[in-house]
Amino acid sequence: MPCSGMVERKAPIPTALAFLTHPVVVEACWLSYWSRWQVGWIIGSFVLLVGISGALYAWARYKKRDIVLILGSERQFMLLWHLIAVGILWGAVTEPLLYLWLSFFLWMSLWGLVWRLWREYSFHVYGWAGFLGFYTGYVRHYPISVLLLLGMVVGVAYLRYWQKAHSLPELWRGGLGGFVAGLGYVGFHTLMG
Repeated sequence: MPCSGMVERKAPIPTALAFLTHPVVVEACWLSYWSRWQVGWIIGSFVLLVGISGALYAWARYKKRDIVLILGSERQFMLLWHLIAVGILWGAVTEPLLYLWLSFFLWMSLWGLVWRLWREYSFHVYGWAGFLGFYTGYVRHYPISVLLLLGMVVGVAYLRYWQKAHSLPELWRGGLGGFVAGLGYVGFHTLMG
């Protein structure tokens, strides 16, 4: 038990896992991989999605009152920034495969913001469930990916619950919203041809 005046520290492994499984880190890695490790895309995606987002998150937590007055909460502010950051990357893309993934991330960001205006949810679980929904739309071609992503959704949900970052209803809403949005993108993409 810490004495008064001592700061209780979070365990480093779960904190690192929470960072490494955060959707913006996964998106930056995903874009770096699908760009064939082009330096510009690595720098751009990590700077916009991880670096500036992290700095804005710290600022939003420090200036919480200002953010709440403008957008209602720091999470809504971060979701709006994420939508803008993905939109900037989407506008810079010329390669069809990166265009597909950035369109998917833009879709997920938009629905994440809309979903957040309705209810609180876990963004970690939302992001992984969105990938699961996307790959479920192509389950005939990627059955192992669906199983692996299902495991990731459950694992990330358990981690966030264990860290007491979210309640069970918030985890369920994140999973449901992400899965429906990811699967909805596949349906929309298929309809638009």
